[in-house]
Amino acid sequence: MVKKHRCFPNLNLILPFLLELDLRIIINPSGGNVGIGTLDPKSKLEVNGSFTNASAYNSGAATAILFGNSNLTYTTASPGAFNLQGMKDGGTYTLAVQGTTANTSSFTGLNPAGTSFVFLSANNGQTVVLKQTIYTFIVMGTTVYYYMEAGF
Repeated sequence: MVKKHRCFPNLNLILPFLLELDLRIIINPSGGNVGIGTLDPKSKLEVNGSFTNASAYNSGAATAILFGNSNLTYTTASPGAFNLQGMKDGGTYTLAVQGTTANTSSFTGLNPAGTSFVFLSANNGQTVVLKQTIYTFIVMGTTVYYYMEAGF
């Protein structure tokens, strides 16, 4: 059964369950933008509300961190040189370094176009022996701003 949608009368909805859900998800037919909890998404994906990862990604003892698997990941590697992969402009990522030795971490990585990121931190420094460290990364263009908190 094909129904006409009240906000997009030229869009034939073949999925009537969307109507039954009171349009909590919508695809804007003119721009292809997807909205969850909004009828007028302004970007490729606009969410009116919060989201939760299904799980954090376990990187094992790796220093190549694959944020394409989850924006939350952890490694048992000790602090050192990390290569961050899968980060995108506008994204926020968290890395838990669970190794046991103290050191100062450094980071490299490429954006999806292959351009190197510039990593900037106001507080990167020595971690604490036998304690874990959390790093939070915010990507804006080719700059990655990050903050560390040691001593967990």
